[in-house]
Amino acid sequence: MHRGASANRSQHLTGHLVPDAHSTTLVVETRNEAVTSVDAAKLPDDTRRAVMAEVETIQPQLKKPSPNAVIVREAGKSIRTILEGTASDLLATALWALMTATGAH
Repeated sequence: MHRGASANRSQHLTGHLVPDAHSTTLVVETRNEAVTSVDAAKLPDDTRRAVMAEVETIQPQLKKPSPNAVIVREAGKSIRTILEGTASDLLATALWALMTATGAH
């Protein structure tokens, strides 16, 4: 799996966002970065759709003067769970192939 520039970053929503030109730009950039990262990871279509659905859930919250932190947090957790499941599946497949190739199964 490709690890993009944002792969090691952890973002936290704190404080009070005031919608203005800067925050609108931030929302667009956040979505664009998510799309770029998901595309670069070459995720299966169903996984990509699931992740992007969660990104689209977060988007409206980031536009609000007082985003609902629970919605943002839960959507973030969903994204993590989806990606952890995909990574686990990929590792298991690769391990099984290695074991089969070496006769270790």
